[in-house]
Amino acid sequence: MSTRDVPKRFTAQQALGFLEDVVIPRTPTAQLDVEVEDRPPVSQNWWVGLDATFIKEWAAYRHLLSWSQAARSCAKDR
Repeated sequence: MSTRDVPKRFTAQQALGFLEDVVIPRTPTAQLDVEVEDRPPVSQNWWVGLDATFIKEWAAYRHLLSWSQAARSCAKDR
């Protein structure tokens, strides 16, 4: 998850903790066992199929940027 508000961004350790403590326990085993392609998709809505309560709780961190938008955003932060 990301946010344009830099002080609110997760550190790597916080992101791992969030994944282990919040995301994985709420994710059905069938979804965790899905085979994925060797390369990540360029455009993917990772929020599709998540619990509505979860989406509402974490909506402030939701950004659907293209790679070019993300690159421009990162360049602005420097």
